[in-house]
Amino acid sequence: MNRKCRRPFSTAIAVLLFTSLVIGTGSLSYAGDAEEPTAKEAARVAGWYVSFDEEAEGAPAVLSQGILTMQDGLITAVEDYCEGEEGVVYLDDECLILPGLLDLHTHFGYNGMQLWYSEENESPWDNRFEWRAAQEYMKAISEKDDILSDEWENAYFTENATMGDLVDYFEELQAAAGGTTLIQGKNDRPDTYNSADSHKKLRIVRSTGDEEDVGAEEGVLSITQVFVPDPLLSTEDPSTYLPPIDTSAWGIANAPDKVTGGEYLEELLQDLKDKKDRGYLIHLAEGRAGNLTGSGDDYSRREFEQFKETVRQGIEAGDFTAEDVRNAHIILIHACGIHLDNEDDRQFVKDCGIGIVWSPVSNLILYADTPDFYEYMGEEGLRIAVGSDWSPSGSKNVWDECKFAYAFMQAHASDQEKIPEKLLKAATYDAAAMSGSEKAGNIRPDAYADLFILRGAEPMDGDAEKALELFVNAEDSDVEAVLVNGRPVYGEEKTVNALTEKDSSQVYGQFTTDVEGLENKYFLIPELFAGSTLSDLEHDYRMFLMAAGVTVSGVRGADDPYYETCLQELQAEYAR
Repeated sequence: MNRKCRRPFSTAIAVLLFTSLVIGTGSLSYAGDAEEPTAKEAARVAGWYVSFDEEAEGAPAVLSQGILTMQDGLITAVEDYCEGEEGVVYLDDECLILPGLLDLHTHFGYNGMQLWYSEENESPWDNRFEWRAAQEYMKAISEKDDILSDEWENAYFTENATMGDLVDYFEELQAAAGGTTLIQGKNDRPDTYNSADSHKKLRIVRSTGDEEDVGAEEGVLSITQVFVPDPLLSTEDPSTYLPPIDTSAWGIANAPDKVTGGEYLEELLQDLKDKKDRGYLIHLAEGRAGNLTGSGDDYSRREFEQFKETVRQGIEAGDFTAEDVRNAHIILIHACGIHLDNEDDRQFVKDCGIGIVWSPVSNLILYADTPDFYEYMGEEGLRIAVGSDWSPSGSKNVWDECKFAYAFMQAHASDQEKIPEKLLKAATYDAAAMSGSEKAGNIRPDAYADLFILRGAEPMDGDAEKALELFVNAEDSDVEAVLVNGRPVYGEEKTVNALTEKDSSQVYGQFTTDVEGLENKYFLIPELFAGSTLSDLEHDYRMFLMAAGVTVSGVRGADDPYYETCLQELQAEYAR
């Protein structure tokens, strides 16, 4: 039985770093630019936490009270709760510790942009080729991204850091502010985002593209497409790329890999033959699902059927087995062409252990439709995660996506039981299992010390339902702290101070904000930007995007009224 020798969370912890970190108060320096010690002292935090019981059928969520010990990026021990322990940071009873969230669908480089709505063309769109080919989209998003991409690798704002590094940093801040601790990484910029060097200097959240971050021999490979329409859209004939675009008669061709000169699908099939275990995040069959509108995108459906048939042919030919496919950790992003109410589709996904990433906000903004994947969350043999997609048509982070999905499922799901638990599991435990990241997505010994800490309005008191409701109802101002590798990357001054009391090498900054409740939030400033205040970094970031004509989105939802309004309107529309 736990001893109840309760002592309150101390509010008298010395402020070690923050008095010089408010915007505009001067430059920052790192305490001790010498090499890091080989081993850091263990950090211990106590409070209510949610974990998933891997020994029980379905791995249900469990609310417990305990003490977590963290060292070298891992949770090394989970002990029974007891007050009065030396060196333990005791959270208030209103606080709740969750596993860090995983976002398996996002697009770095675009997430500094505001939501995009077409004013010239009628939406919703019939298929993804219509909005991609719209002149308004090209001017508002595509052309501006090209300008940024051309410039950011060569534009240095410090001796070591490019504007590309700065863009990545602010997009990681956006993710971290929403509890994300592992995010879909870019594969096309190895000199920054996926570099082991850069990982030490820049990264504040984990990347699926980095083998160390997912605990595998290789990082998860992100593939934007395995199929392209045949014939391709012709820039020589404007009639083929101006909406509306009818894809009903289009054929399908394998998409080329511009880096290797081969084809993505052929490379994937060869990896399956070689029994390669690396993980694959594949954009496939995006479009109108037909779940809400009654009429789906035929081309999107054919893409999935082609993929299904190709994999099955490989199994039947003996090139590889269904187990080889399961071990490959294949994850399909969007996958609007899958019909899980179709027994053949559902059995294929189960037999091959294929994960699905659902992004309802983007689906609804673009197509006024979304697959009914929410009806199958929790079904044995199926893995369904939630992804934010990107800022032009999606959520700022996967937490926002889950909160929207909660309201949507309350209005549309036939099974109203345990919706908050299903969504938390989709963004943590199931997402980790899909990607082959065995140490992510749960709170247990030997798991990553990646934590998302929220503050409720009243004590948890052992009420699991109340705790899970907090996950889907809390606001930006309720984030107490986000930890990656056992170190705070974002959070309230008091809690971040407590968790970094013995580590003066960590440096934090604060945004200027007039939003009530967000005055005391602090962000980690990586070593790459040593000597710069967060105001310096924000100024350079905004100037760089604005020079390309980009209307800059706020890092947090609460900082971005336009985003908040759009999301609330969308939520109201689909919650009727």
